[in-house]
Amino acid sequence: MTKKKIFISLLLLALIVVVLIGGVYLVKQRQEIRKRATPATTIYLEPSTKTVNIDETVSFDILVNTGENALATVRLDIVYDNTFLQPLSFNFNSSLLPQSLRPVDFSQSGEITGSAGVTPGSLLSGTGQRVASLSFKTLSVAPSGTTIGFGPETSAYSATQAEPVGSNLITKKGSATVVITAPLEATLMPTPTSSPDSSGATPTPTSTPASTPTPILSPTPTPFQLGIGEEEIVNPTATPSPTTIPSTSEGGEEIPVTGGIIPTLVLFAGGIALIFSLLLFI
Repeated sequence: MTKKKIFISLLLLALIVVVLIGGVYLVKQRQEIRKRATPATTIYLEPSTKTVNIDETVSFDILVNTGENALATVRLDIVYDNTFLQPLSFNFNSSLLPQSLRPVDFSQSGEITGSAGVTPGSLLSGTGQRVASLSFKTLSVAPSGTTIGFGPETSAYSATQAEPVGSNLITKKGSATVVITAPLEATLMPTPTSSPDSSGATPTPTSTPASTPTPILSPTPTPFQLGIGEEEIVNPTATPSPTTIPSTSEGGEEIPVTGGIIPTLVLFAGGIALIFSLLLFI
């Protein structure tokens, strides 16, 4: 075997080793990314409990804890009892989710839906991230409380290729309770008055004979009880309702793609092709 053939054989062997090592490394990296991308996001309403009177405005923030996830889109499906609550506003946080992917919809009775996404090239992550806010007007008394929660369509997705298409990263949803009471009213006590006798006539004093002196007695004052006035209840000032962000698109959601890795098969295919080329050359 000539030196030229020996050199080419060693070069081919080195190339095969490099391709194999590179493929193993990429597979390992892909597995680690998938492990980090395990669904771990929670979503909840803040505050979790609130007590208000009828005909008042009650507001909530919608927060997420992403855990190890990084979100690109959030879809919200808010459910409530329209017997007690009337929706006034619903807004996504434009600083975190500026892209409107699905218009906010109030048309369904007892349900509000909408979705938004991050700026292309960025991701949403962290604890206590406010993704949206909403407000309601209270309609009737609910002393035991009425619930505001998340419907089955509530979901969050990542734009990286670490998760399969349609993989919802939300694992836990927290609801809120609104206790609705009637305004307190003080009871008025009536002022006592003299009542006529059964015949309806006013009693007439009996005359005394002139021959018998009658001592003059001072009249005893009749006690008079004042009524208790009604207390005035000052209701807290209603929080102004933010204006709903106009939707800019309709139809399905478009998830921005912000990352990816080189498929391992491309490296293997390239290495094999190079090996065959060199063998043919030899």
